[in-house]
Amino acid sequence: GEHSLARRLLDRWLDDIRGTDTSAAVEGGGLIERISSAPNLDALSNGHKHWRRKYVLCVVSDVMTDECKLVVRIHELDDYGYHMDCYRQLVGECRAIDDKRRLQVEPLGGGRIEFNPWCDGDGNDGVTHSGYGSFVVYGYSNAFPFERQPLHDLSAAIVQHAYPFLDVSWHDGGY
Repeated sequence: GEHSLARRLLDRWLDDIRGTDTSAAVEGGGLIERISSAPNLDALSNGHKHWRRKYVLCVVSDVMTDECKLVVRIHELDDYGYHMDCYRQLVGECRAIDDKRRLQVEPLGGGRIEFNPWCDGDGNDGVTHSGYGSFVVYGYSNAFPFERQPLHDLSAAIVQHAYPFLDVSWHDGGY
């Protein structure tokens, strides 16, 4: 329905993409805008190395302004990190810009994001429509399981918005 949390989050996210912010401004506001929705995948995706990382989808909300946004974070250090590490990384980002703890982080679920680099045109892994590489969002998290169904489509949309020249797909399959 129109008053459900998912609907409100999607409406606000779409407003953010379109640049039609409808939230009320308050003194000292704008903290939520300082948190990027998408993870920084540039360093990991630069070059021709395949990688797979765990990710979490979270809602970051400002308790003073009632603004919120969907945020995706990955474990940047290695392929074997935990979903909790992704969550802690995001909480650390929020604390670094918010000493009054106005920003709250709520995990919605998690899974994996995989990058397949561009390869030659022989049909090898990584050959994509864009020619630059692709991201696939899938899997599950034992630490942060999605409540009813995976929201990999939302996570993939966030990644696609941040990286429009790469192919992004998702599925609800496991590992």
